[in-house]
Amino acid sequence: MCYTCMGICETGAPQVMGRGFDRYMWIDPAICTGCGACAANCPSNAICAGGSTDMQLEIMIQDMLSPGRAGRGE
Repeated sequence: MCYTCMGICETGAPQVMGRGFDRYMWIDPAICTGCGACAANCPSNAICAGGSTDMQLEIMIQDMLSPGRAGRGE
């Protein structure tokens, strides 16, 4: 594991689970925005960005419509 996704994700959705040889990367769907930055920057293409859930889409829409967010929806 290279942990590139953990460094690139603004929400901290990628998390390491398990120990030793049983470690694996898990994307927390509750905080993932579905932006795809982790998949786009994964050097081994180990992350496949699927479709966004309804909750993720709703959060993205609310974020874009929120006034006063630098670089977002202004």
